[in-house]
Amino acid sequence: MSIMSEPKKTTWKTRCAELQKDHEAWFKANNIENPYFDAKMFRWLKGHSGLYMGFYPEEIQGSKGRDIYIESVNKFTVPELRKDADEIGHPLRTLYRWPYNKNWETYDRDPKDARIIMVPVSELVTEFNPTAERYIQLQTKIQFENEISETKSTLKEEFDTIMDPEQDMSLDQMTVRDKMAIEHWVPCSCKKWLNSIILKYPEGCHS
Repeated sequence: MSIMSEPKKTTWKTRCAELQKDHEAWFKANNIENPYFDAKMFRWLKGHSGLYMGFYPEEIQGSKGRDIYIESVNKFTVPELRKDADEIGHPLRTLYRWPYNKNWETYDRDPKDARIIMVPVSELVTEFNPTAERYIQLQTKIQFENEISETKSTLKEEFDTIMDPEQDMSLDQMTVRDKMAIEHWVPCSCKKWLNSIILKYPEGCHS
């Protein structure tokens, strides 16, 4: 498995937040809101077979009973890449999930630090082991959704600004807020042009 170059020095928590953003497409595609994510080093534990990852109690408690999504990293919090990542030119990184175990306090401890709880990597569930095609599909989907959201926002702003205060509009476009603004002559409408008329003529149209 290949390793990316060492990043600039930063806190582990900050790096985890950065790594989680890289998986945003997968979380969104699977409707997973506010996932509990962590980066872990997979290592051997003396006297045991298989790989393990260490958790401080507060890390597990911080999940509040939720499963924990995991990415394997080195000591510099650099993700471990699949062997084919460099060949296809995309950072294909496996995302795992550790099913929460309410009996986590019964796990073995790190011989060098009794506070650290050692969880077998064998308990991890592989959630996303992307192919290049799937990776691109997810990234494209998120980009498209972001563009749609930006377009809707732009159109709303354009509608508010394009409307000329001297122009008329059909009554079927009037909202409750518009009616309240007109009847009580207060700028409470969501239409900027209507509010601008009220502010321009504070004494009202009937004075």
